[in-house]
Amino acid sequence: MSQFILRVPAAIMVMLLVVMQACQTKTTSRLLSLNLEKGKMYEYEVVTDQQQEMMEQKSEIRATAAYQMQVLDVKAGVQTVKVTYKKFKMHMKIMEFVLDIDTDNPGKPLSSDEIQSNPLGMMGNIFEGIKDKSFTLQLDKEGSILSVTGFDKILKDMISPLQVDENSRLQISASLQDQFNEENIKDQFRPFFNIFPNNEVKPGDSWEKSWKTGGRMPSSFVTTYTVKDIDGDHVNLITNTKIMSDRKEMEIKGTQKGPLLIDSKSGLVISGSFDQETDAVYQNMEIRIKSKAGIKGKEL
Repeated sequence: MSQFILRVPAAIMVMLLVVMQACQTKTTSRLLSLNLEKGKMYEYEVVTDQQQEMMEQKSEIRATAAYQMQVLDVKAGVQTVKVTYKKFKMHMKIMEFVLDIDTDNPGKPLSSDEIQSNPLGMMGNIFEGIKDKSFTLQLDKEGSILSVTGFDKILKDMISPLQVDENSRLQISASLQDQFNEENIKDQFRPFFNIFPNNEVKPGDSWEKSWKTGGRMPSSFVTTYTVKDIDGDHVNLITNTKIMSDRKEMEIKGTQKGPLLIDSKSGLVISGSFDQETDAVYQNMEIRIKSKAGIKGKEL
């Protein structure tokens, strides 16, 4: 009888440990994928601060962008999202040139004569016209951006109010299309969409994502995502990115690091921050870039 009595607490302790371990296993494993729900609305705000030095000349760009995202459809894992610019604010200083843009406090439209004497002011007029303009993304479960549609119309709408001749309008349109096209938009949105392994993850798990960007400094990015911990439906990730050149004539080396907090139910990035340092050499010119970025997301 005494042995039975002594064994009861021991058996209870063993069962408690088993139950606790089972519960722990359930709470520390989550399916991590992009799983937006049709009809839902989300909002993202992205803040960036970039410092650049080239040939002993320093420049800075500080920007804030707010996007509203409406899930139009979900079929076979493909999620169609309408993205609307709700706010864009930027301060740019390059040598003695300064440009300030604020869609919440737009400047007055410039006349053709004023545009000739103040081309930077014209750029302000153009980008202040992006507020409430929309385009559409299609994404899969891993957050890969399958298509971008509607941005060409945004560009047309942005330049249509300008008081310039047709030749100037065509030149401005061509320049904007070179900088803001489907691939460029994909590059902008990859950091908070194309991050998901689309499988169960637990603390300590890691996976990689790689992509390339175009533009004037084409680069290759390889990002390692590691699960730091899981708290309910929230998954804390640590990101570590290596940045390399994608062209022989340009040398690029850089890193980007920071945490991401993900809602595993939807794939929404609740918060995140990045610190990036990049050194580049092009035609014997050394370029050093330091950037900080923050992102906040919420369901509306």
